Amino acid sequence: MTRTSLILFTVSTALLAQNEMELRRHFEGMSVVVRVDMPGSSEGVSIHPSAEIPLDFRKLASDLKRFTTAVHDGDRILVTKVFVKKNHIEFHLGGGGYGTFGDIMSTPSAPSSSYTSKSRYERDLEDRLKSATGSERDRLRSELDRERRSRSREDAANASQVAIARQQHEALVMEKRQRGGSRFNIHYREGIPAEALTIDGIKSALAKYIEFPDAPSSKGGYIDEQPTLRKGMTIAEVEQLLGPAQDITRQSRDGIEIVMRKYTPQNRPAFSARFVNGVLIDFNIEK
Repeated sequence: MTRTSLILFTVSTALLAQNEMELRRHFEGMSVVVRVDMPGSSEGVSIHPSAEIPLDFRKLASDLKRFTTAVHDGDRILVTKVFVKKNHIEFHLGGGGYGTFGDIMSTPSAPSSSYTSKSRYERDLEDRLKSATGSERDRLRSELDRERRSRSREDAANASQVAIARQQHEALVMEKRQRGGSRFNIHYREGIPAEALTIDGIKSALAKYIEFPDAPSSKGGYIDEQPTLRKGMTIAEVEQLLGPAQDITRQSRDGIEIVMRKYTPQNRPAFSARFVNGVLIDFNIEK
C-alpha cells in the first residue's frame, strides 16, 4: 500500500467511525414501531435498498417458520445497536436476535443419546458361552439374555430421558428466540455509499418497515426515547441508566455466572437483563 493509499484508507476509516458514532447517538435507545414480522434470529431481515425488490418476502416467510416470530408487525421496540460493516449496516432491535456468542454461552447444549456399555459380567458370560455345552450352555444363554434385556431397558429409559430433555431444550431456545429481538441488515453491493451513512439514509432504507418518532420532546430528545442499553455493557453501566435492580436471580453453569436482573425505572417500561460474568448479553422490555 502506497503512502497516498494509506492516508486515504486512514481518512476513510476515521470518517466511517465518525458516521457510525453519529448514527449510534441518534438511533440507539430510540423506541420505534415495526411494520413487518421479524424472525427470532441474529440473521435478521436483509434489506437491499437499490434492488428492484428490497426485501425477499419468500425468504422472510421461511425464516419466520424456521425461527418463529420475535417481533410482530405493530410492536414498539427499542433500537439497541447500530453497527456499520464493510458492505452492510446492522440495525438491532430488542437485542438483535437470538444466536449471538452470548446467547450460545448462556444456553445449555442439547443432550445427546447415550447407550449403556456391556458390563464386565455380560462380556464374561459371552466368553464362557463359547466353550460351554449341554445344560451349562443353556444356563449361560438364559443368564446372558437376562443381562441383555436389562441393558436394553436401561437404554430405553435413557432414550426417554434424552427425548424429554431435548424437548425442554427446544422450548428454552424457542422462548429465547421470542424474547431476543431481531435486526435489519441493510446491504449494499459495492460498499456503503456516503448518503446511506446518514440518519436520513437509514430512515429512507427502513421507511417501509419501521415508523420512526419525529416529534422532539422538551428535553431535546424523542418523546419515545428509552435508556440506551447495549450488549457488552457492565452491570455498573446498566445501573447508571436504570438504577438498582429490583429483583436478582443468580445461577452458575460450568463455572460461568449467569445473573438475571429486573429493573423498573421511573416513568419507563420495566426491563429484564441477563449478564454472563458481569457483562450484558441480552435484555427484554417487559410488556
